[in-house]
Amino acid sequence: MRLQRTLLAGAAAIALTSHANASELRGTYAAIEGGAGWVGSERFSQITATGGVIGASATYDADFDTGWAIFGSLGYAFGNNMRAELELGYRQNEIESLREIFPVPGALAPDGDLSEFTVMANLLYDIPLGRHLTLTVGAGVGADQANLDAGVLGFDDGEWVFAYQGIAGLSYAIGDQTQIFVNYRYLHADAPEYTTGIAANTVQHTAFLGDLGKHTATLGLRFAFEGVRTRPEMAPPAPPPAPPPPPPAAAPPQFIVFFGLDSAELVPEAQRVVNDAAGAAKEFGAAAIHVVAHTDSSGSTAYNQRLSERRAGAIRAALATNGIPANAITTEGRGEGDLMVRTGDGIKEPQNRRATIDMK
Repeated sequence: MRLQRTLLAGAAAIALTSHANASELRGTYAAIEGGAGWVGSERFSQITATGGVIGASATYDADFDTGWAIFGSLGYAFGNNMRAELELGYRQNEIESLREIFPVPGALAPDGDLSEFTVMANLLYDIPLGRHLTLTVGAGVGADQANLDAGVLGFDDGEWVFAYQGIAGLSYAIGDQTQIFVNYRYLHADAPEYTTGIAANTVQHTAFLGDLGKHTATLGLRFAFEGVRTRPEMAPPAPPPAPPPPPPAAAPPQFIVFFGLDSAELVPEAQRVVNDAAGAAKEFGAAAIHVVAHTDSSGSTAYNQRLSERRAGAIRAALATNGIPANAITTEGRGEGDLMVRTGDGIKEPQNRRATIDMK
């Protein structure tokens, strides 16, 4: 249990020290790791045969202590998060209890162990979790030399069998070429069978009655000969450009009202222009309206000045009738001083008999 707590603490320390982006192995690497191993209860049988004639037989159950395991591997990282490696491993678990099930049930002295030497080819995939932290998942196939030493039964033999395993782990880059990591493995091996000569013309056949399953948890160190590449932190994406400012509001138009000769009366056409000007002032929210009235050059200067002022006043009154506040309207009469069409004195020119309505 103490070893289990140590391994779990190592995994937690690796997880808590991660940063923003990922690191990855490159090229050839080597690793070594060690830790604890667990194996469940196993049942095996023994049959003795002399001269080909089957004799005594017995069946046993064995329970095992938490054991230890050590692994070494040599691999290659392809640069696309995939790795392939050759792994050598050794596991050993002491027999904790041994019981005869048949023919005479009873407990026996717990003497001996189950040891396994493995040769595995693994394929692994690294999943970046942080600037230095990587999650690994993978699987392997190979061979397991399972050796059972049951000293109280006078038996010690081993056999190579087919095996496969699943792997999960966490790695943390602690330098340009080095990673510290924790791994979990589940190994499944075919049930081994042993045939041992115990006397002249007599053999003993021992067989596990089920496949072997073993769990290991390890802490290790990995060295990359070409280095561990730490990916730079990616800058956050640039914010989207601000939308263009809305186009400036269109300036309210200028309205021009024309008058008859020697008149300040608003004829129907002139009244429609004033009505349009009042509507535009409301639509644009104009705060002020300025009316400038003019005359042609016929008549005296003094008379024309008075006439232009009457024309401006007539437009102001019409705007007020259309709902424009009188205090928002200013007027100005310019007489014949600002002709639209340049003429000599005393000339009757219709386009000069006008008034302009501007708003702001």
